[in-house]
Amino acid sequence: NEFLHKDAPNRDKANYEYVLHSVLVHSGDVNAGHYYAYINTMQDPITNSKESTWYKFDDENVVRVKERRAVNSTFGGEYSSRDIARAGTKKFSNAYMLVYIQKCMLEQVLPPVDDAQVSSQLVQRFEEELMLEE
Repeated sequence: NEFLHKDAPNRDKANYEYVLHSVLVHSGDVNAGHYYAYINTMQDPITNSKESTWYKFDDENVVRVKERRAVNSTFGGEYSSRDIARAGTKKFSNAYMLVYIQKCMLEQVLPPVDDAQVSSQLVQRFEEELMLEE
């Protein structure tokens, strides 16, 4: 790979594919604002499927969001002309940090969580939220 240092270990064999794990966002301007994060759990905590599941962590509010919202809504710039109500106005939410995990290291960085490691209150909360979604 032309971008790897010539002395990088396993340069020819290494898997240098990465997965976006989180997007840290600042909403506001240089003088004031608010911070929140989108985090890809890489696994649905309820169904245990290995599909990417994104959550928005905003103070005490944690909600599931679509990947498109987590990734595409944090570019700043201006709203498009398709958004008639806000066309031409500036967006004030901008990603200021992206966190990637090397794909071959996912299991080490985000090891599976045993059910015994999760508090019963949290399990109950997840079950209640799942019932509300149905």
